[in-house]
Order: sequence, then structure tokens, then C-alpha cells
Amino acid sequence: MSTVLRPAEVARALRISRVTVYELIRRGELPATRVGHQFRIDASALAVYRAAHHEGPGHATGARTESLVVRAGDQVVTLSVPGDLETLPTTELSAAFSRRAGVHRARYRGVLLHSLLTAHGFLPAQLDLSLVPPPTADHAAVLRSYIAARGHDGHVVVFSVAELLPEYGATLVLLAWERDGELLQTSGPVQLVVPSDTLPTRGVRQLESIELHRLD
Repeated sequence: MSTVLRPAEVARALRISRVTVYELIRRGELPATRVGHQFRIDASALAVYRAAHHEGPGHATGARTESLVVRAGDQVVTLSVPGDLETLPTTELSAAFSRRAGVHRARYRGVLLHSLLTAHGFLPAQLDLSLVPPPTADHAAVLRSYIAARGHDGHVVVFSVAELLPEYGATLVLLAWERDGELLQTSGPVQLVVPSDTLPTRGVRQLESIELHRLD
């Protein structure tokens, strides 16, 4: 018996929004069966759609192909999001942010900022604590460094590098592309989330760039 999928599951498989899935159904490009007020899509129909569009997983028509720039001086890395981020170990974290209407709770899936920066050589994977104190050159550099994360709307937040490192603050900062099992829409494709914060104001929507700076 073939597997039957919900529109949300198809959206995750193709890395598109549920709205786009419904539009594909409406245009007849993706066969679906109506069950009450809901649609169900046969897995074989999804496979046919992918084959017809010469697509592998995550490259459907209408999928957003945006980028994230990570920079430290002359070192620059440009990543497709969320595609390149998904090659790193993913993490799921719960957050509860205070808003005027009350506490808003959600579960986010993405990659930790610390993992991203160490994977691409922007930060040391581990500091040598055997010589502290006094601080080594690596420690001194860390203590003088900070990160600026910028969103599409110009919103910028700053973190000290030390607060991200497990040897110091170990603050978990997530680059999320899913919220409660759904791909991010208006705040995506990637949103910066700080689950330990009480207020959501350090959450950067439509994250575009991450820059490392050092105070000399």
C-alpha cells in the first residue's frame, strides 16, 4: 500500500510552503484526494512530480533559494539556506517568549550558530583551558570578539563570542528554518532564535548576514 501524505509533509519534502502545495493541487500539477475538508497526496504522485521537474529533494519549483553570508575580515562564506545549513547536525529547541498577549511557546528546528561558525573555521572548536589564567592569545582574542547578526529588515543584534562558547556562557543560539514542524514563512527561510531569552527581540527574522568583529 502506498504512503499517503498530508500537504504539510509534502511542503517539507519539497521545501516549499503549504500555500504553494495547495496552489500546485489547484492547478492540477500535483494530484490529490480530498478527505472531508483536507487533502491527501499519494507518495507516488509526489515522486512523479519530482521526476517531471527533474528535482531532487528540496528543489521544487517555487522553493526559496536565498543565501546567508558569514564574514570575518577577508574570510567570507556564502551559504544557501536552509540547504547548506542542513548538512550540519540539526538541533530542536523549545522557546517561550513573553508577548503582550501572553507567553508564546514554540519548538524550533535548525543548526546552532556555534556549530556553524566552528564548522567553517570562524571559531575554534575547543579552547585550551590548561593555561588559564592567565589568558592565552586565543582566549584574549575570544574575549575581545563579538558577532553581529543582521536581518533583511535591517534589524541587527550583537552577541559576544564568549557567550556562545561552551567554555564560557554556552548560550544556545539557533538558526531555525522550522517552527512547530512547519517551514518558516514570513520570518524565514532562516530566523535567528535565542530560546533562553525571555523576550523575542534578539530573534532576527529573514537572517541575511553574520559578521565577526574584534576590538583591538
